[in-house]
Amino acid sequence: MGHDGKSTLVFNGAVIRDRNEVLSLTDMWKAGGSDAQQSPSKWRGLPSTKAFVSHVELTIGKSDSDLFVVQNGGKNPGTWAHWQIALAYAKYLSPEFHMWCNTVVRDRMEGRTSVQPFELNADVRSAIGGIVKSVVHKELAEALAMILPQMVTAAIAGQTHILRQGKTAGQIWRAHDLPKLKGAAVWFSNRLKLMGCQIEHNGRGELGVVRARLFDPDKVEAWLSNGGIFAVRQYVQERQGQGRLRLVTS
Repeated sequence: MGHDGKSTLVFNGAVIRDRNEVLSLTDMWKAGGSDAQQSPSKWRGLPSTKAFVSHVELTIGKSDSDLFVVQNGGKNPGTWAHWQIALAYAKYLSPEFHMWCNTVVRDRMEGRTSVQPFELNADVRSAIGGIVKSVVHKELAEALAMILPQMVTAAIAGQTHILRQGKTAGQIWRAHDLPKLKGAAVWFSNRLKLMGCQIEHNGRGELGVVRARLFDPDKVEAWLSNGGIFAVRQYVQERQGQGRLRLVTS
């Protein structure tokens, strides 16, 4: 919570300010990629937006001037809007951002607590990095001491072995205690590839006689902690037939 009474939400490292029942559409636009064609001012002028705002006006009994606030100067410049309208704008920006907002923003607006990605300052990251490097160095040395003799033996025998890195989508899915769903590993694998988590060299290794994509665990965790886990949980809910939050638009 800031000194001026505003709190903040974080999506993919971008801060989204909210206060009482309104959110900064300008911050949401920046978090969603800052596409000039999707700016708050352009979106507000669309016929579909005007129709939805009119519906919200009738539903909650507030006028357009109360639902939208445009500040051109001062400490909080930008476009602010009632959270119902902000969720509609999130849907316009992208499906993934809309899903994240449905879960986190609505919880915040209704007084519930949602877990936000933990932000570390530069000093803390540096200290943690030093600890991790020392631990990794020790474990790497121990691992090489065990693996190198096997690699030498394999080379002498005329065999080729690949020192594998990364994990499969199925391994990552199970590590996060996600439920067993038919086809989930394929969906998850495609999603991780789309988010740039796949390891180079085609990102594939061998598991017995089965070839599988391999993903960088660090990149996967970074994506999950910055909104990706919400997409995964939404997928699980849909597959399990559970209800999900929907924003009805005109």
